[in-house]
Amino acid sequence: MPTNSSVYIFKGEEEYLKKEALESFKKALLGKGSEAFNFNVYSIGKCDLKEALDTLRSAPFISGKRLVVLRDIGNASEREKDMIVEYAKNPSKSSCLVIDISKEELQTSFYGSIRPY
Repeated sequence: MPTNSSVYIFKGEEEYLKKEALESFKKALLGKGSEAFNFNVYSIGKCDLKEALDTLRSAPFISGKRLVVLRDIGNASEREKDMIVEYAKNPSKSSCLVIDISKEELQTSFYGSIRPY
């Protein structure tokens, strides 16, 4: 269950555990019936990262929080990774970002850069 942080990292290959944790986040953060408006999943390489960051910065609708998941971080360019780190330094208080990182991505400088936030 989420605490007061605005940025979380789901790491590793245990998809079932990540899915269960994400369901807990949805229940804790999103108001009943607001998931359609306040829950977004973006796969890097299949989306515009700027759109994902704009979503994080926008106010939630009929809920106290917005929940955004970023997946496939390994597909991100260095510039996109820098954009994610910059967002994590000063995240929106009304949004929760979950970064889904694979086992391979744990060995990169991106993980070291994002981990403190």
